[in-house]
Amino acid sequence: MQKDSKPHNSNSLQTISLLDLARLITADSCLAALEEFLLRPLFRTREKPRLRLHEYLEAFRIWASGRTYPHSKTFETADKAYDMTMDKFTNLPSASESSEQSPQSVGRKMKRPGPDCRYYWRAFLHYMEQEFANHPPGSKLEEETQAAAILQRFVLRHFSLSLLEAKRNTNEFWSRYNWRIGDHSICVWLPKFLKGKDRRAWLEKNVKDPNPTRLGERERIQRIIGARFATMAFVPLQESMGEDPTEVIIDELSGRSQLGFSLACFVADEKSTDIENQRRSIKNLGAQRLKHLVLRIFEDLDAGTFEDHHIAKDFGLSKSTFSRFAGSQWQASDTDKIPDLWLNTAQVLSTRPEFKEAAVEAGVWGEVEKALKKYSRN
Repeated sequence: MQKDSKPHNSNSLQTISLLDLARLITADSCLAALEEFLLRPLFRTREKPRLRLHEYLEAFRIWASGRTYPHSKTFETADKAYDMTMDKFTNLPSASESSEQSPQSVGRKMKRPGPDCRYYWRAFLHYMEQEFANHPPGSKLEEETQAAAILQRFVLRHFSLSLLEAKRNTNEFWSRYNWRIGDHSICVWLPKFLKGKDRRAWLEKNVKDPNPTRLGERERIQRIIGARFATMAFVPLQESMGEDPTEVIIDELSGRSQLGFSLACFVADEKSTDIENQRRSIKNLGAQRLKHLVLRIFEDLDAGTFEDHHIAKDFGLSKSTFSRFAGSQWQASDTDKIPDLWLNTAQVLSTRPEFKEAAVEAGVWGEVEKALKKYSRN
């Protein structure tokens, strides 16, 4: 790979926005921009309001080291999660050899095998573009504040994913499997009791529309695997039902538990994968925006800010369309049909009881319970 396509003065980078730094990292493979990012105290915890990336992740590494994980090596798990997350945001394959020991790189080599951080920065930029299209910032300061807050959520989410993978890596009951799909393959973790051809058969039966080239596909498939095997004996029940170490991390961020977030992701994935069977106006959103719509609904319910007309407006839907999909007033009349999302979530819960607690914690149990009662009467 080539070095930075354009020279950049490190002093000039000190004044540009976080989003412009992300663009330089993504488009120009700019090591100077990456090093400038590593110097900025963009992150915060309850105790410390100004932390750089390595300090922020170190706080969670120390926290994770103090946890007791069944079937895991605690310190090894925490260290692996820290390293994996740092790699996701700092491993720039095109970085020059001469910059490996730069003090701005906080002592970490930035040229080594591993994930390409540009993919993660590109995903962050894509999300920011959508967020600002729906909620334009009122000033440059507001833009920078929102970008930093969203990046913190993004980094924290990936630390939680890294922690789960690190736990699987140290868990004697799980092992890696390279699932070959056409000309590509995707590496996932599966329980060891599935062997040989049974692994491929299970994945083909339970994972719809797999696409190894889709961004975030490995995480999506791993969530499906985790949800299906959440209550099996080889995964401790307390771990799947509230003792997952990522729960406290998510709570630190927004008050949502990992279970609630998992339910939202599970339903969002199902709706987006099954998009061809949705109503025409919902199908027109496309799979990615449909997924964002479902996650937004769950988030607003959890935060107590759910309002039909606001969400409908943000996603360009008519009030009647949104009402049929996820309206909040349907239960007022016994003759009204159950909105698609609540019926779908109710069906998930009826076949996957481990998600009931998640529904309560995600703030949707009230709607789902009404849907279950009405559905049972029809």
